[in-house]
Amino acid sequence: PETMYGQTNCFVLPSGDYSIYEFNVQVSPGSEEREAQVMICSERAARNMAYQEPFIENENWGKLTLLGKVKGKNLVGTPVKAPKTRYERVYCLPLLTISMKKGTG
Repeated sequence: PETMYGQTNCFVLPSGDYSIYEFNVQVSPGSEEREAQVMICSERAARNMAYQEPFIENENWGKLTLLGKVKGKNLVGTPVKAPKTRYERVYCLPLLTISMKKGTG
C-alpha cells in the first residue's frame, strides 16, 4: 500500500523475498464496507499491516492470508496499481538499498 502522492514508480529489492497476501481492506476510513485486495510486500510489512485498523476485520488482529511468494527480481518491470496517484499504473524498478527488515509497507 502506498501513501505517497505523485508516486511515479515502486522500488523493489531484486534479491529480496516478497510475499503475496490478501487483505480485506476498509473501502474508506471508518467505513464498514470492505474489499479484498492483493498486496505484495515483505513478511514484516504484512505483519505490521495486520495490526492496523484498515486491514483488520472483526477479531482478526494479526491474521494473514498468504497466497504465494516471489523474488524481487521477478517484480522488476511489473506494472502495479498505486491508489494515491493520478496514474493508472506505475512500474516496479530495482533499488539495491532497500532493507527487508524495516517493513513500513
